Amino acid sequence: MLTRSGCLLLCLLWLQACGRSPVSMDEVDGGRADWMPVPQDLLIMPEQEPPDASLPPDLGPIKKDGPCQPGCVERCMLVTGCNLYPAGPAQCVADCPGWSKPISDCLDQLICAGSQSCQAAAACITSPPVVDLVVKNLKATVQGTTVSYGFTVCNTGQLPSGGFAVDIYYNRTSPPPPKLVGDAAVQVPTGLAGGICAPLTAQRKNTPPGDYASWVQVDGKGVVQEVNENNNFAGPVQVKIEGPKAPDLVIKKFDVTFNGADIVYDVEVCNVGSVGSWLFRLDIYYNRLLAPTPLQIGDQNVLFLTGLAAGACKTVSRTYKTAPVGMKRSWALADSLNTVKESNEGNNVAGPKLTVVSPQSGCISLCTFATGCGLFKITEFAQCLTWCNGLSTSERACADAAAQAVSCADLKQCSLPPPPPPPPPPWACLQICNHLVQTCKLVPQNQYLTCVGGCITLPQTKVQCAMTAMDNGQCLQMSLCLF
Repeated sequence: MLTRSGCLLLCLLWLQACGRSPVSMDEVDGGRADWMPVPQDLLIMPEQEPPDASLPPDLGPIKKDGPCQPGCVERCMLVTGCNLYPAGPAQCVADCPGWSKPISDCLDQLICAGSQSCQAAAACITSPPVVDLVVKNLKATVQGTTVSYGFTVCNTGQLPSGGFAVDIYYNRTSPPPPKLVGDAAVQVPTGLAGGICAPLTAQRKNTPPGDYASWVQVDGKGVVQEVNENNNFAGPVQVKIEGPKAPDLVIKKFDVTFNGADIVYDVEVCNVGSVGSWLFRLDIYYNRLLAPTPLQIGDQNVLFLTGLAAGACKTVSRTYKTAPVGMKRSWALADSLNTVKESNEGNNVAGPKLTVVSPQSGCISLCTFATGCGLFKITEFAQCLTWCNGLSTSERACADAAAQAVSCADLKQCSLPPPPPPPPPPWACLQICNHLVQTCKLVPQNQYLTCVGGCITLPQTKVQCAMTAMDNGQCLQMSLCLF
């Protein structure tokens, strides 16, 4: 069953067919024999004079029952009736689904308005009204750590835009691409009418010190269909946040060298802040897997009692005596006790410095002999290599002579240092804290677990020092080893 719109279109087809020259039935080709070639896109119109008085007068209203929802039939009735589609109604209906949305929307608005002007219909085809959002006049002002952004958003098209958002990007080296969520956003829920601009603002508070290149992008999520989607951003605008007037301790140099069996650490600490620092402590960590954090005690420390003046540097050295054989990951941390309030608390660490302590020439054969003589257990071979590295020239000569003579008695006659203590066992902190509570009475009973928790964060050298002091009955020395 044909609708009224369909009937009207058929009538237009019949009227156009009536104007053709008579042809035989063999020449009938469905009513298309004398129609002009079809344009591929309505936005590219055939060369002709712009519509004027030569166009037919207004066609009058097209009545529809219910909501106004024009389709290709109604659009083609309008444009073919106005002689705006030379290919004819049938081809118009075939091409209509491929028309651009601005053209279709414009024609639909005319149809639903109840009076269709051919002049207006021609304008829909040659210059359809569109939506085009742009952002301009981006500025930024700084007050303390607050950045205030100001910008203007405009709809340079003729149609209302509908709601959208404007994204703010605090720091980018390049324009933001579409669909990229900003660091903040300003909502424009009602959108903008055609030709209207709106000034907008946004703030960023508690901005960290630094230099920033900020951008804004209107409708970055692509909610609004625009005639130009490539002109939606503005920027960059430069923003500089000055840091507070405070000290800033950094480690400029952290060198690790060998001196025989010893490791020497040279550390240069500088205050790159704007004011002098209060007293602080520098800690050195012989071997850690991860970077140290404040309040984690190092193997050695240096106390800067007078602090450092702004711009001043100081170099200190510390030595790790007879470092154990093996690989070390060493670190240094300035202001390890957090006594200085700095403008930047995240630049106090240096490291890791990777060093490998290798056994000296002949130590492997000497330790094989010494182990056979009972000076070391088989499980203590690594300790023996460290012990061998620490022998003086005379001690080493005596030991090598005994080994060459294969005489354990001669080896035991040599004046040799005692073997280094073994590494502390995993349960060492339980023993140490129990001794401090029960025997030394230096830690209250209710602080036992706190003692264990603090002990297990200490470097191995500290724990080993406390174990040795415990074995020697030195309670005060135990506390000094740990704290």
